Amino acid sequence: MALRCSQCRALSNRLDELDSTLVIASNVGTLARHSILINTNDAPQDSDRNYVRQVVSKADGHIACLDDEISRLENRVKVLARERELVSEYRRRNVGILSPVRRLPPEILCQIFAWSLPTTEDVKAPTRWRSICISNHSLWSMIHVDAAGFLPPSAVIQTQVQRARGLKIHFYGREDRTPTQQTQLFRFLSDYSFRWEELCLRLTRALVPCLIALSGKLPVLRRLWLEWDSPRSQGGVGSIECFREAPCLVNVGVSSVFDFIPVPLPTHHHITQYDLDARWEIHGQILHSLPHLVEARILVSLGGTWSSFEDKVSLPRLRRMYVSDASILGYLKAPALEQVAVHTLQTDAPEYYHESISALIARSACSLRSL
Repeated sequence: MALRCSQCRALSNRLDELDSTLVIASNVGTLARHSILINTNDAPQDSDRNYVRQVVSKADGHIACLDDEISRLENRVKVLARERELVSEYRRRNVGILSPVRRLPPEILCQIFAWSLPTTEDVKAPTRWRSICISNHSLWSMIHVDAAGFLPPSAVIQTQVQRARGLKIHFYGREDRTPTQQTQLFRFLSDYSFRWEELCLRLTRALVPCLIALSGKLPVLRRLWLEWDSPRSQGGVGSIECFREAPCLVNVGVSSVFDFIPVPLPTHHHITQYDLDARWEIHGQILHSLPHLVEARILVSLGGTWSSFEDKVSLPRLRRMYVSDASILGYLKAPALEQVAVHTLQTDAPEYYHESISALIARSACSLRSL
């Protein structure tokens, strides 16, 4: 309240100063009459009006001068603000010269870029960074194609292929999209299958023949993941044979949530990671031929029987395992097992899992560290 009263007094004083500045030189009586009128609500007489009009005209002239001065100062403020922006930008660029990121070794920059890679777009970066990106082949190895969105032009993929050495192909087909573009792009990539190190593929009916045609053309493929877009995708497919002759394959995953389609694996027994969704009798047949497994994810979700293999499947090097059903544990022997995960159901009694795990430990003589 005190502040408001102080402001009111200051305004009143300023008005008094203006009044003394703008009044017209006149006799004492006229000035006294004007003082009464400006401080009361009395009606002016005819002689008062002429004097007040002269005062108003003088005030208008003073206001015009003030407006000109305000406009001049505002323009000056704009010039100063723009000059400040330019100096600030110049300062920022000079501070950037001292930034520690300029001293990062190319190896660290490549690791940073690898964790923030775009999908198929070119890298937009300062000259030094761009040259590092282009010269580092691993940054261009991942080729991601998802038919649910925009399919990259072949020219873009061609540039990426030229800058890469080994290729990691992630190709996700869709039955509800035009098959022609998908198959054309996959066939284009297939021309470089001799450089594929990783393949993650969602299959459609149109893509299956393209994939099967790669038999004997995957000499360096190490990691494989296959899935199906829909039950329709599996129509008329007997098996996927092209990976039987992939000599470097070590990591295999196949999702078969619709129906199991056989995917014969190489006979060299070098596979160390396994992720498969199939009936138990299929798992049993495959696991018997994979003695070098280190990590396995065994999913049984397609029915079948549990009595096909009376002999235990021996996995002497298996260290980590996930099973979708505790019954699977009764068929395995894994002396090197360290970690096991079991999918549980609320309807099953805890004793059921305890007994299955305890029997596996006793049978395998393993030192389980994590459950």
